[in-house]
Amino acid sequence: MENYRLLERLGKGGQGSVYLAENKVDNTKYVIKKIECFDESEANKAFQEALVLKTLCHPNICGYKEFFVNWDKQESSMFVCIVMDYYSKGDLRGIIKDYQDNKKPIPEKQIKKYFWEIVEALRFVHGKGVVHRDIKPSNIFIKDDETVCLGDFGVSTLMSDRRTCSRNAEGTTVYMAPEVMTQAFDERSDVWSLGCLLFEMLTTSLSSQNEVAQKLTEAKKDVQSLEEIYEEICTIYSGKWIKTIRHMLKIPRETRPNIASLMKMGFVLDCAMVADSPLLDKQRRRRQTVNRIRPLPDTDSADSIVCYIADTIDHEECVLAGLEVLSDMLQANVAAQEKGGPPQPRIFLDQRSKNLISLAMWDNQANCEVQIAGFAVLTALVNDADSSDVLFTPEPISIINKVMKLHHANPEVQRAAASLMLALSTHNEASKTIGQLGGIKDLVTAMKNYLHDTSVITTCCNALWSLTLNEKNAEMAAEQNAMQQVCLALKTHLQSPEVVEAVTAAMVSLSLDDRCFSSVNELDAVGSLLEAMDLHLKNTKIIKNACMTLAALVEPNEECAYRMLTSDDLQDKRLTGIPVLIKAYQLHRDNPDIVEAIITVIMELCEYDDIILDLNSYNVAVHLKEVRAKYLKNKDIVTPCEAALEKLGISKTLTSRQNSVQTK
Repeated sequence: MENYRLLERLGKGGQGSVYLAENKVDNTKYVIKKIECFDESEANKAFQEALVLKTLCHPNICGYKEFFVNWDKQESSMFVCIVMDYYSKGDLRGIIKDYQDNKKPIPEKQIKKYFWEIVEALRFVHGKGVVHRDIKPSNIFIKDDETVCLGDFGVSTLMSDRRTCSRNAEGTTVYMAPEVMTQAFDERSDVWSLGCLLFEMLTTSLSSQNEVAQKLTEAKKDVQSLEEIYEEICTIYSGKWIKTIRHMLKIPRETRPNIASLMKMGFVLDCAMVADSPLLDKQRRRRQTVNRIRPLPDTDSADSIVCYIADTIDHEECVLAGLEVLSDMLQANVAAQEKGGPPQPRIFLDQRSKNLISLAMWDNQANCEVQIAGFAVLTALVNDADSSDVLFTPEPISIINKVMKLHHANPEVQRAAASLMLALSTHNEASKTIGQLGGIKDLVTAMKNYLHDTSVITTCCNALWSLTLNEKNAEMAAEQNAMQQVCLALKTHLQSPEVVEAVTAAMVSLSLDDRCFSSVNELDAVGSLLEAMDLHLKNTKIIKNACMTLAALVEPNEECAYRMLTSDDLQDKRLTGIPVLIKAYQLHRDNPDIVEAIITVIMELCEYDDIILDLNSYNVAVHLKEVRAKYLKNKDIVTPCEAALEKLGISKTLTSRQNSVQTK
């Protein structure tokens, strides 16, 4: 909990209290559910089960950020904490309540859309062997694009009154199937709850929330009690809804359909058409091509694997198997070349085959594993492609943006997509296309969502660095305040040389836009750069990148420049800039690239009179003279060196003794 600030309690649910919280590092809002447990063993068991929820990546599933077990000293109790995405548009309970308060019916088209999106979410989770256990309006969240997503999954370890202290919230059991009081939950328990939710959406003009709760409670004993209100519903909506609800609200569980059976009903498929679901066409194609499913061919031929993917493109399990084998073949080829072993035959795929791979990803975009494997294949192919390759055109590139948004809750998808962006960014037109399709924003969002994931941060920063060499992309990065996320990443991962290398590389290009300074100053980017240099003095890439960034920051920004000064406050333990620069120079004095970067920083600092005093107190002129003598023929070093010496009051002209030494 130390990473979050609790802002307010949003409510008390069936499994615990729910809070609006703010991340202390980047101020992003999240929802945290705190579930009180009696003992540590049950808390740890629940924690392990909750981790499964993080693997549920689907456009209609709420994103889960992290889980942890926390001992609350004030309450002297153990809590399982679940950190979820925050949805500013609220939940379905709020929408239903507005219609109930005004005694108005929800438009039928809107109900069909919501209903189908929840059905799709349940189809996905049930296919993963996960039962929701707590479907109700307050657990259906509204996304910015007005689609709904299912969240706040029940954890079975915590769904028993004997195991948790929090299962006493009023109304929690209204939507629960009648059998769950005596039997374990299963998929059909969720179907009952969805039927209850559908019933409430259809009765907003007829009943209040309390009246609905009373009717649904009575229905658990006798579903015939709903028949009277069914007649009233038929005066407002299609009578086909009633047939659907009757199927869902059957008391004997064995007579109730599961989600797969429900989705085959004609009226439910009508809802899919209203929601414009691509699943309908795919289901039809899957039925028509089921005879094509066969084992993956045992072959070393990439073309044979591509043909297999083409034949089974609507069967995601086959596509995944094919892409994984293709990825392994390409990676093995690259590894063999890097080791310098005997020449390997080049894996060649024609333009049509490459288009087919991106098409397979489009056709199975809801499957995270397919996307990860597909990105790996495309990245390997890009690294061996010529400039006219189809991979650099907008059509295959557009899948990146789509998938990053669709699977924003999956860090591995974000990392794989960023890797492909990095590979594509070496091509000018492809780099431009990535920016136009929203790639810069996607990278910044991924960094924000996965600030503590070293792999995601490293890959995203490397991609940002390469992409922002394009002027338009650099402007987009400034508009998205990319520098803020990069600075936060530097602060978070100072100990990791791999991350710091990538972060400082991104800062080099981002620091060239004046719009970065509000974040730079607010987050003490100069101080973080100095810490990074001090921690990784031997790392030439970090030292060079950090100095190049410092030079770009101190030249136009006085606050950045004065952050390099020695503080007059004896209590200020922060690193001072000039001693760090001197240590870096002394270690890398024979590396002209690093010397040039350090001298450029010093030259820019010499533009400030107060800093000149500090430079003189550290005898910087002595080091500058040494540099001037050592690199006399290197204009890129001598020019800023002499400019700095002049500001420090040292003549540009070499002494006669120095001239004599150089002549000899």
